[in-house]
Amino acid sequence: ILSTGNSGSVTTRRYMTHALQYIKPFKELSIAALVCLLLNAAARLFLPNLQGHILDSVIHRDRTSFSNSMQSYLLASLFTGVLTAGKQLIVDLIGKKVAGSIRIQLFTSIIHQDIVFFDKNKTGQLTSRITNDVNQMVQPLRTLMNTLLHNLVLVIGGLFMCFHTSWKLSVLAFTGLGPVVYTTGVYAKWSKDVNKQIMDHLADASSTATEAISNILTVRMFSMESKEIRGYTKAINDSVSKGMRDGLASAGNVAFS
Repeated sequence: ILSTGNSGSVTTRRYMTHALQYIKPFKELSIAALVCLLLNAAARLFLPNLQGHILDSVIHRDRTSFSNSMQSYLLASLFTGVLTAGKQLIVDLIGKKVAGSIRIQLFTSIIHQDIVFFDKNKTGQLTSRITNDVNQMVQPLRTLMNTLLHNLVLVIGGLFMCFHTSWKLSVLAFTGLGPVVYTTGVYAKWSKDVNKQIMDHLADASSTATEAISNILTVRMFSMESKEIRGYTKAINDSVSKGMRDGLASAGNVAFS
């Protein structure tokens, strides 16, 4: 957990491998979330078909068909809402359990380090790793379970329905997909480095605040309040500046796609 340097760089494959290991103790909840996800995706793929039946019945002024289609659509929508809520609840529970487990492992690892380790690392940086960094580490896991897998099922089902309806129109529509995927990949790699810098700046700010408050008597004795404020302000401003750059780049990527 405390690995640093090049060996500590996290690739998507490496993150997926570690994420599966952390989820393994909660396999029952994971299976329940996966079932809700698959059923929810299947229901969402079926909803446009019901909407088509509703429009057809309106065009042909068939009240019986319209009533039946509306009842089916309402039931399907209700079913989808229940599954979405269940999936969200289970994913949140898994995320909280995984975050708690990681925090315990990280704290245990820190406590057993040599004294030299504590001399080289500030208290604020270590507490920031246990709190802020763990939250950032678990967030992609929640996105993976809550969004990525769901969208993957929708894409596969949507592709089947598109090609089943008209493969020519589908091929024409997918011609613009390549540039979007490429630019999104470039932005994702750049954003990963920027967000790492943001977390480092926040860790520096947390370290400055912790050290200053813990040694407030020494700070007051030598009248170093202004210096501590400048250091904390610089770290916060640097993180905000990097966050604004990432936000602008994200907006540009969304606009292009």
